[in-house]
Amino acid sequence: MIGAPVRCVKHALQCSGMNRRHRPESLAVILATERGGLARLVRRAARLQQATALVQAGLPRPIAEHCEVAVIDAEAVVVQTDASVWASRLRFMHAEVLAAVTPLLEGRPPRRVKVTVRPPLTAAGPTRARRLPAGPTAEAARDLVLAAEGLSDPQLGAALRRLARRTHP
Repeated sequence: MIGAPVRCVKHALQCSGMNRRHRPESLAVILATERGGLARLVRRAARLQQATALVQAGLPRPIAEHCEVAVIDAEAVVVQTDASVWASRLRFMHAEVLAAVTPLLEGRPPRRVKVTVRPPLTAAGPTRARRLPAGPTAEAARDLVLAAEGLSDPQLGAALRRLARRTHP
């Protein structure tokens, strides 16, 4: 009964279904059981790894090294690459991708193949684009001023001088 006083710790443990020897379950046991979403997540990851291996086996080596399956279902298979150059080549090979994943879908190929680009992950996390300087360097600013002096169009010359004033140290 909720809210009832507990006579002793031993009684509280017995009533809660636990005993003194209760130990936390190992990670291997948690992953192997069907409880909760963790087992489902592990099965999904294994299926994606299997699909990736099949797709990579059916593609030429240079392309295969740069792709992995991100989603596979009856509607679509989504293949990710780490650069747009591989994505372009992979889009032309959709028949090979469909043939590779069809056995995983009980012999029925997905309706479409979608190729996306995902930058490669580094040990420090996702890569970030390098920020460009806020303005031209001092040398570029001098060149802009020289170019502005030699122009016959005063508006263009003024624009180049304004740009030169925004130098980056």
